[in-house]
Amino acid sequence: MNGQTAMLLGVAVVSVCNIGFVLVLPGLAGAAMRGNRSGVLRLATLLGMLAVVALAASAVLGATADAYSFLT
Repeated sequence: MNGQTAMLLGVAVVSVCNIGFVLVLPGLAGAAMRGNRSGVLRLATLLGMLAVVALAASAVLGATADAYSFLT
């Protein structure tokens, strides 16, 4: 797989995880406002897992910042 394809797939996975992140944030805020500690912990864990998935997918695909460099 060439670098540009890996970068594109990595960005796609990160974008999907970011959309999930944005959709979960209001629930996290609502749980925190109600004082629901177990809900906050559950949603914070979900947000952490989304971040781990995004980073792991980019690493597995071999996405590098120099994939779009015209100097290489």
